[in-house]
Amino acid sequence: MISTGVIVNFDCLTACTAEITHRGLATHTISNGRIDIVVRVDGSDKFAELGYRSGWFANFSGFGYVNLAAGPHTAEVFFACSKDTPGGTCTYYGDNSGIWDHLYVSITAAP
Repeated sequence: MISTGVIVNFDCLTACTAEITHRGLATHTISNGRIDIVVRVDGSDKFAELGYRSGWFANFSGFGYVNLAAGPHTAEVFFACSKDTPGGTCTYYGDNSGIWDHLYVSITAAP
């Protein structure tokens, strides 16, 4: 998995539940090539998205809920060309500018 450079750092003042939402854009040099996206929180994979190139690009959209302890946390987006589509290369269009992708974190305090 390759880091996309799309990162959100956030703090939970108390134990919390975070909703992590990702939307992104990628392409593969093979028509119908599969691309895997993983969203990690604090270094652990929390949810995955799969996309197939349709036309020139694959659109990604997914979300997950993560229960976290109080303190600082990091959500990151990683991608890779799928082993199910051997050969070719894939590219993720995104960086910290948020022009091509979006990574959102909504936090709710846990009781």
